[in-house]
Amino acid sequence: MKAIQLVASDAPLEVKEVPMPEPGDDEVVVQVAGCGVCHTDIGFWKDGVPTKKPVPLTLGHEVSGTVVKAGADCEDLLNREVIVPAVIPCGECELCREGRGNVCRGQLMPGNDIDGGFAEYLLAPGRGICVVEDRSGYELPELSVIADAVTTPYQAIVRSGLRPGDLAIVVGVGGVGTYCVQIAKAFGAQVVAIDVDASKLDVLSGHGADLTINSSETDFKALKKQIKEHAKEWNCPGHSWKVFECSGHPGGQETAFGLLTFASTLMVVGFTLAKGEYRLSNLMAFDATVQGTWGCKPELYPEALKLVTDGKITLKPFIQTYPMSEGPAVMQKVADHEIAKRAMLNSHTLVPDIEFKEIRYELRPALDPAGQPAEGLFNAWIWLDNPKQFNSYTTDAVKEVILAFRQASMDRSVVSCVFTAVGDKSFCTGGNTKEYAEYYAGNPQEYKQYMRLFNDMIDSILRCDKPVINRVNGMRIAGGQEIGMACDFTVSADTARYGQAGPKHGSAPDGGSTDFLPLYVGFSHAMESGVLCEMWSAHKALFIGLINQVVPVLKVDGEWVPNPMVITDRFLDEFGNIVYGDFKGGAEKAVAKELLAVAETDLSKLDEAVEVLCTKVLMLMPDCVSKTVNGLRKHKQWHWDNTNVTNREWLALNMMTEAKAGFRAFNEGPKGKREVDFIKLRQMLAEGHPWDDDLLRAISPQYQQES
Repeated sequence: MKAIQLVASDAPLEVKEVPMPEPGDDEVVVQVAGCGVCHTDIGFWKDGVPTKKPVPLTLGHEVSGTVVKAGADCEDLLNREVIVPAVIPCGECELCREGRGNVCRGQLMPGNDIDGGFAEYLLAPGRGICVVEDRSGYELPELSVIADAVTTPYQAIVRSGLRPGDLAIVVGVGGVGTYCVQIAKAFGAQVVAIDVDASKLDVLSGHGADLTINSSETDFKALKKQIKEHAKEWNCPGHSWKVFECSGHPGGQETAFGLLTFASTLMVVGFTLAKGEYRLSNLMAFDATVQGTWGCKPELYPEALKLVTDGKITLKPFIQTYPMSEGPAVMQKVADHEIAKRAMLNSHTLVPDIEFKEIRYELRPALDPAGQPAEGLFNAWIWLDNPKQFNSYTTDAVKEVILAFRQASMDRSVVSCVFTAVGDKSFCTGGNTKEYAEYYAGNPQEYKQYMRLFNDMIDSILRCDKPVINRVNGMRIAGGQEIGMACDFTVSADTARYGQAGPKHGSAPDGGSTDFLPLYVGFSHAMESGVLCEMWSAHKALFIGLINQVVPVLKVDGEWVPNPMVITDRFLDEFGNIVYGDFKGGAEKAVAKELLAVAETDLSKLDEAVEVLCTKVLMLMPDCVSKTVNGLRKHKQWHWDNTNVTNREWLALNMMTEAKAGFRAFNEGPKGKREVDFIKLRQMLAEGHPWDDDLLRAISPQYQQES
């Protein structure tokens, strides 16, 4: 995965490829939806503020997203939309027990103590995670700012003891102060907003501020007098003012301290490395209180979130979103004060304008029920493009499939994804056996890295934010079957075949089939396909529940005909056995071949059926569709997540033995004899013969040809 990392103080930020995290028992992996840019990040980057975790470090502590992996102790969070606290306490120390977990000495802060949210995924403790039950019209990325910009002033206001009718003065209405004003108003206070930026003050006049004062245009005495006059007008007491310093600037801090009066409370929310000079005796004379507040303890997050979802404070006018790929440039603009609103990095197409070479990526207009394009809406068609090798996927193709699904998933204009392939012979027959035989066979460490990519490809389908439709234009075999089953729907040409090939060619269908097949077709059919490598017709696949729809793709003399190679005109044989969907044999097969020889292939009905399904999705509530799809996917994900890592380990090691023999036999053996001598292999293993070159030569057809 890619991440934006700090490599040295004031050095250019770097977009790096980093390992995908795996959670411990008490941890979760969050697929990042959005991450706010805070001036704390700028402090780490530009001002030399030291981070707890040494560089390189992924910055970002305002994170929202979806839990895609969860440890044993956090399984209740799996597939939940969440906000990750900016400060994550240990939950066990004395400070935590006293309700001061935000300053827990064992706390973890993303982007400081641990890698943060300027990345595709974030590894974080499961404790304290705030579950988003209701977004109330917000996009999940927009809620990321709650994780600091909202919760930090919320804790400050709670601690200040602010009550209805009190006077609240907010000094500095930037990314944090903006929400401090709104929260104070939600608590029932009369609110004064002070800043040097007139544009910020103008916006807040309609969002909680009863009085705005530009301190750059007013001397301090006049400013304080103006506040006193309004306080009297509002029937607020002339004492017990609550002052919130949010500017993090020496001038703002001086103003805030000067506004203290009898029994007042000053909450220091902003941060600066600059020093100031203050007469502390004022605190004694006024019996006033100054209190710092660091972050927000996780227990308060649900309350702050509810203020947002109830509409008591609003986020949208004060945030501005940017693609994650522009992260370094955006952070520079924030550092240069060129962005007034809270900047958020929320697009995770981290490779912008990618040029696909191994596959095709196409946006086709989404069609309404009348068959007309819906303006601004599309379906993403992702095509495997290797028809000469039955659309088997190479390593480079796998990489591009991952990026394609990521791009489609993050494209707001995309309604559905269609995963298909070029030509009419094959959707996909799995990994490229030539590449397997010539590079990966006997090279387990490299195949292990390849299988990481393959697993990421399955994940990119299973976790796509859009429903995925597998348009099967031909054979769906081996790894092709696995990536097809990772999809949500399957619409198939009636000439397609479905099955596994692993045990015949030196592998096991552990790239998803051992996880998914029993869920689709039951245990017995899964054994039949996975172990015996028996092929199923499209009609049989439909009958046993593997796919959703079969359409004809053959024409004879201009008329549509069903696949003549498959029994479709009867259900039972004379003994009561189900034969519907079985391949024909004997004389029936010979006649079928003659008809097949004169038939023409026309995939127009296949395309039409796919478009109809896409339109059905279009005419549904998008978030409800997403939740339902992901709720149903979890059954596949549960099995997949529990096995794919160890399966990857075994598949890599197997490249030294059976896979090495099987793939080389398939790639190098003569036509019609591309499998090892299974009996000879078993006989030699029964004699205790080691897996060595002598065994390989004895069982491999390519060597028998030489002799």
